[in-house]
Amino acid sequence: MAALFAVGVLSQSATFFILPFLVPLLTGLTVAVVGVAASSFAFAAVYRLRNLHSVMTSLIVVLIWLAWIFVPTAKLSVWTRFELQRPSYDLAVADIKRGVAPRCLQTHDCEISSAAPGYVVFPFPGFLSGWQAVVYAPTGIDSHFSDRQAFAASAYCDKKPLSGPYYLCTFY
Repeated sequence: MAALFAVGVLSQSATFFILPFLVPLLTGLTVAVVGVAASSFAFAAVYRLRNLHSVMTSLIVVLIWLAWIFVPTAKLSVWTRFELQRPSYDLAVADIKRGVAPRCLQTHDCEISSAAPGYVVFPFPGFLSGWQAVVYAPTGIDSHFSDRQAFAASAYCDKKPLSGPYYLCTFY
């Protein structure tokens, strides 16, 4: 059960990377239920068996709980996704600067703003309400960013700097 809890915590973190729009509630509740069950079994084993194996299992369960609560898994998965995708983002931006249409336009993995020159949006997979994207904004993102974007019917962009001219935007 402790192993299932550990796998659940890792799976939830990985799911943030793959499908960030599905994660928060359902997978969190599922992992919490498995964690409570794992904790119950582990502590019951310590009470009944009183051996080193059951104590170590209980300690592992406690450490997994602490890691799940205190490690920012959502931020870590977004940062990991950004770092893994950054070479393709940089390539697309370089193509645009040279006046060449980047490949990501054909696959709909990026969009270019005509209203805000230089802005390139790399959307995460998901829905168009409450969606996330990495935004390349060479001069920074101003407060009217989402109002000027044809692809962002949202009223607000919650921006967080990632690295240099790249920002994580959550559109609401």
